[in-house]
Amino acid sequence: MEEERPRGKFARVASLWDLDKTAKIGDDHALLAKRLAGRPGEDRDAALLDAARRGASGVAKKLGQNGANPNARGPRGRTALHLAALSGNLDTVRAVLEEGADKSVLDDAKADAAALARAIGKHHIAHVIDAWSSPYDDQVFGFGDAQAPAEPSAALATRDNVQLLESGIAQKRAVFGSRHPGLAPTLSKLAQAYELAGRLKESAQAQLEACELAPTPERYFRLARARMAIREPKEAVIACEQGLLLVPGICDAVAESAMRRRLLLARGAAQGAVGDFCAQADTYRQVVSLAESKTSNNEDFSLVRPLVGLGEALGRQRAHRESVQIFARALQIADRHLPSAHSDIGIIMEHLANALTDAHEFHKAQALYRRIMEIQRANRLDTGATHDRMATSIVRQHKFAKDQHRKRRVEASSRRRNLVKG
Repeated sequence: MEEERPRGKFARVASLWDLDKTAKIGDDHALLAKRLAGRPGEDRDAALLDAARRGASGVAKKLGQNGANPNARGPRGRTALHLAALSGNLDTVRAVLEEGADKSVLDDAKADAAALARAIGKHHIAHVIDAWSSPYDDQVFGFGDAQAPAEPSAALATRDNVQLLESGIAQKRAVFGSRHPGLAPTLSKLAQAYELAGRLKESAQAQLEACELAPTPERYFRLARARMAIREPKEAVIACEQGLLLVPGICDAVAESAMRRRLLLARGAAQGAVGDFCAQADTYRQVVSLAESKTSNNEDFSLVRPLVGLGEALGRQRAHRESVQIFARALQIADRHLPSAHSDIGIIMEHLANALTDAHEFHKAQALYRRIMEIQRANRLDTGATHDRMATSIVRQHKFAKDQHRKRRVEASSRRRNLVKG
């Protein structure tokens, strides 16, 4: 039976590569980069959607690393993560998540990727999606915590995978020795298996050993993620800096830019966890400059993540006015690319509303909180936390008004005393 070929908007990219289960081009970075050269962003996005639908994990990962938007929508409002979940291929799901896919996005039927995976009986895939940290976590695109599998079948599969990998590494060490670079790929896989099993310290240790044997920017990025998971942000910053030193060795300019962006974003999140907000702001400014340098369009969606991180860092330095401007720009860009009721729009609005409250622009903040609650109701989300923030904003407004009134009275009294003395 002849394999189904891409249709509709995917047809124009069908000739770029053979998107089959083997994902051969995904293993040939140079060839993939050559075929992507000069292609517009929408072609990359369409190709990523098609690769996810077919379960081509290698192709999906390379496309994500070469600038494809993991949250672009296809037919029925589904993203690459929705399609990867429906493909039943766990490697593809992980690849899309690692490239920044948002697990909270709903399709036209109001279903997220985890719900689609459960609907076709892939409960282990649904668990991996649920346990994955969202790019819009409170850490501002940090890494979050890995969690142990909740599904019995997923836990069993993870335990068997760990045992298999540990056995393979022991055999390789017996043959090649404990410091052979060929151990690094297996150690990286073992680190991922440890993470899924909830063995976070062992995951970090395995990833560190892989970096020592065969250092690459990708492995240092994974090491930074593992360090953040065990609450070691200082070590995560060091891992990111070591990875950035290796980035110039990447032969392809597009892949080099994408990896530099990922490591800078990771370093920014780690610096925020350390409390070095000045350095964090500088890091996010570098990401913004990098995104602006690779595109003539200053409204590109890739600017949203670093802008939100920069706004948070400035807010923590009490540069509230500048923070408001940064969040307003991020919201303007997101509005151009996402539906008005999208949950991510609400999250960016919440950042902006909080910054407006800190900048004492209370009426604008409260109007935004009302819009956020409308978006949350449209997405069937709880509005309680937003309602509490709005109430806090109102209380702060009254307190600020009283303080200003008291300050004016003191100043007026001081002027009267000076007139009497004069």
